[in-house]
Amino acid sequence: MDPKPGQGSLDTELVEQSPEIAGTENIQGALFETHIATGGATDPELLSETATYEPQPDGFYPETTEQSSREDTEVSEQAKEAVKRTNRHRGQVGKHSPLERNGSYEDVQVGDYLPGFGPVTYTNFSDALLHAESLEKQRRSTLSGIAGQGSLMQDESPEQGSVVEVREPRVALVHVLAPEFHGLDPNDFADITDDLVGRASPAVLREALLDTDNTASSPLHGRDNKGKSVVSYRSGEQGLHVVWLSVTPTEYGLFSRHVDMLGRTAFNSTLASRDAKLRAETDNPAAKARTDEDVAAANRAAVRQVERKLPKMEAYLEEELESRIEVIQKFIEMTKHRNLSRGTYATVQARFEHLRQYVFGDMLDAVGNQKRWTEEHARRADQILQKRLYISGTKPDRVRNFMEMLELAEEYYGHKRAFVLTRIWETREYLRKNQDAVDDARQKDQERAGQDA
Repeated sequence: MDPKPGQGSLDTELVEQSPEIAGTENIQGALFETHIATGGATDPELLSETATYEPQPDGFYPETTEQSSREDTEVSEQAKEAVKRTNRHRGQVGKHSPLERNGSYEDVQVGDYLPGFGPVTYTNFSDALLHAESLEKQRRSTLSGIAGQGSLMQDESPEQGSVVEVREPRVALVHVLAPEFHGLDPNDFADITDDLVGRASPAVLREALLDTDNTASSPLHGRDNKGKSVVSYRSGEQGLHVVWLSVTPTEYGLFSRHVDMLGRTAFNSTLASRDAKLRAETDNPAAKARTDEDVAAANRAAVRQVERKLPKMEAYLEEELESRIEVIQKFIEMTKHRNLSRGTYATVQARFEHLRQYVFGDMLDAVGNQKRWTEEHARRADQILQKRLYISGTKPDRVRNFMEMLELAEEYYGHKRAFVLTRIWETREYLRKNQDAVDDARQKDQERAGQDA
């Protein structure tokens, strides 16, 4: 479908993925016996200084020890801790392992260390839960297989010192930027020309998303943005220059209007409503409701209208924007070490789905809303961006395209976060300056609550 006149050079971008990836699994596990080399020492004092642990053929150290001389001899605590540190470094059981603590990976906690994943933190906890669930399934499957082959193990819990290491397929950037990872068939994109792919470049997208220089010719402000989802704020980083942003319709409804304007509108609407009521009651078309109570009611309406926006903006910042910025940062870090794995297929796919739907998806929605795209325009733009990121050119080309898109996302969402923080600060300042009206509104609310009770 041909783009409508005036749609600009950007009538195209992103991806709808339905990944169906089945990776192979490489499982390693072993039960270790204990070996202690005492260097010929038999005295307990000397034993604590000379005892060493010999690594087993698989390269890991046992967690338990056997006394090779006297039954009451204790190996030095330093040596034991060294063994545990070595095992934890290699992804095995240790004092931070849920496997050692509970005999399974089910009760993972912040501070734990998961094989093939690393330390569990608050920021990666959701990914850690998924990884721990997969580890537990593999552990049970492995133990069942061992038992079926005549193993001496009597239950599913390994003996102390035993190690069952599970390694899942890992994903690097080179895997992510391939059509197979997203379940895409390049033949479905054959009608998208290189010229169209070029129009979906981050430089073209940026013109429709933000203007940090207050350019007079920018389509984001002046007469051109009337009726469109465009907001602005003053950025200290830009020397108090005005920054203009295209936002989605949902975001526009949350924080588009200036706080003072929002309060003044509520104030005047309340007085106008009371004027109409008074004129009807007195049959006097010139009557005006300007008593102290009328003005107080208008002030209460103003602060209520402003205050109503605050929790919505705070929730959007914490639950939406911060998580999107975190995902952007994770993928930026991935581009800096392209050949290193950054998680399993499941975790990376989930993270990429978030990037596709909520980061790139909202960017395209903002552009489309500002340009008045039709549904067909939006669908076509989505396809073109998919081809640019996952199909067109060589692997280095796609890596470069992906990095440029992430850089734009980082800049755009950084300014969007600054805009929301600015609105939150303005709202709190408005309520602080009108504290008497806030207190009056609270008192009225309590009185109504008491009457209802």
